[in-house]
Amino acid sequence: MFNGVHVKTVYIVTTVMFILSYWIHLPAPFGPVSYYSDITYLYHVIFGGGGRWFTHPSTYGVPYIDYFLEYPIIVGLCFALASLPRLFLNEPVALLVFYHVMTLILYVATVICIRECILLSMRLGLPIYRILLFIPCTLSFIMYVVYNWDIIASAFMMMSIRLFLEGKYGKSALCLGLAIASKLIPGVLIIPVVLYLSRVRDIVKYVVIVLATYFTLNLPVMVVNFEGWMRFWNYHLSWYIEGSWLILIFEYYDPIARLVSKILFAIVMVVLMIYVHVGKVIIKCKCSNVTSFIEVMFLFIAGALFSSYVFTPQMSLLLYPLIAITPSIPLILLYAFDIPNAAIMMFWFTYNEWLEEIFGFEVPVFTRTSPIALLIILKCFILLVMMIVVIKQRIRSGRRIIG
Repeated sequence: MFNGVHVKTVYIVTTVMFILSYWIHLPAPFGPVSYYSDITYLYHVIFGGGGRWFTHPSTYGVPYIDYFLEYPIIVGLCFALASLPRLFLNEPVALLVFYHVMTLILYVATVICIRECILLSMRLGLPIYRILLFIPCTLSFIMYVVYNWDIIASAFMMMSIRLFLEGKYGKSALCLGLAIASKLIPGVLIIPVVLYLSRVRDIVKYVVIVLATYFTLNLPVMVVNFEGWMRFWNYHLSWYIEGSWLILIFEYYDPIARLVSKILFAIVMVVLMIYVHVGKVIIKCKCSNVTSFIEVMFLFIAGALFSSYVFTPQMSLLLYPLIAITPSIPLILLYAFDIPNAAIMMFWFTYNEWLEEIFGFEVPVFTRTSPIALLIILKCFILLVMMIVVIKQRIRSGRRIIG
């Protein structure tokens, strides 16, 4: 089903789409479009505006120690590396070099992620076009792969899943720890892993390696500036509703929304655990059971995102690799999610210009009736439909898989 030409085609198309993402986010004054990205925004805030510094603003600093960064430690390492040229370059050349270093890191992560998806697809016996159409040939890939650093977490996560299926639990745990150190969301995969592993010794070893990997990377920062490290957690625990369907019920800055989200998250996780346990979805890892395992991985990531009060559109990069290798999710359903998800940032800063020109009025972005809010609600509930489709299909074929 796979041959060298097919695989090369996937990598070539991925590279072309990646370059397109690089081009639309290329920062001013170098880029003709210069779409917003967290990469250049944070650079300007920290080094241009002098914000977030714990001490006096400087030419160079270490994230979490010298200035605040709301991304996990591996992103901080990337930030520290990419900003090194500031020590000997002036603006705007320093910004351009920073952007290209980040782009190179993201491209390597993208290639790794695609490679892991290809290897998993070969094991599942899926056609290679699913990888092509479900990942690089999506609007969200173009909008978000060079937008922030979520593709790094996705690469480590997919590698962890592949290694787990190969029975290399220690290496899988290491990669999952790296994924969590890039983005916290993949941490929910510890739950199905614990349900899958039959021996207590394996469970303890896996969890210990994951935690040890995460805290080993964070330990230097914790020792030097524990307050700076804790600010990362306080920042996220006090953040507003962003990208979540909860805006249907709560105001953006309503603290009750965070409590409701945590309760909903716990409920979703318990329901999925019951689904896995009672339905015996995860059983011994044989080829015929790989599909059900992948489906469970998707359900836990999707469930965590759906129940969260923060589900930014770039987090789709955590979903798409799993969706690509989940055969029960059709292409039309992915694109039904992808279009509004990409449109959120495509029109975030410009939709009021259209409203003003066509209808003669504006709608603030942080209101329930804004077009952005409607796009957010739509993509969230399409994700819920995906989850229902996967569960329904698994129930239908459960006897055949279990038997």
